[in-house]
Amino acid sequence: MEWIRRKPRLRCVPPYRLRRVYPGSLCAARMMDAVPNQVVCDMVAMTLKTRDGNELETYMSGPDAAQHGILIIHDWWGVLEYNRDWADRLAQLGYRVMVVDLYDGEQARTAERAGELMRTLDQDMADDKLLAALNELKQGGRHVTTMG
Repeated sequence: MEWIRRKPRLRCVPPYRLRRVYPGSLCAARMMDAVPNQVVCDMVAMTLKTRDGNELETYMSGPDAAQHGILIIHDWWGVLEYNRDWADRLAQLGYRVMVVDLYDGEQARTAERAGELMRTLDQDMADDKLLAALNELKQGGRHVTTMG
């Protein structure tokens, strides 16, 4: 008996139908290419407060009236320019997008430093920051998807 290898079928699903959309995925790339219209949107650095009163720096992009929101969570390097670029590109599609900074502005330049930042991350504080960001994005009844 001989096994036949088939290529996996790829489907592009709108982000509001997904639980997660990965920035490098084929779906994300197709979303960028499939947009005929440009959406005018604002881009702003925003400070939120967690339920404990701690401040959280975020980058917000997209129209206020968007029905769908996307929360971008950075990788172990911290918030870099490409995170903001993805936010702006998704905002052009009409989504309200927020990039949340879990490292309080720190960025790793080496893998050792990135590992140290991940190991020393206070998980309770990170959870509070993510909840504050999600609550902000959900205002107005938006459906929210996460990336990261």
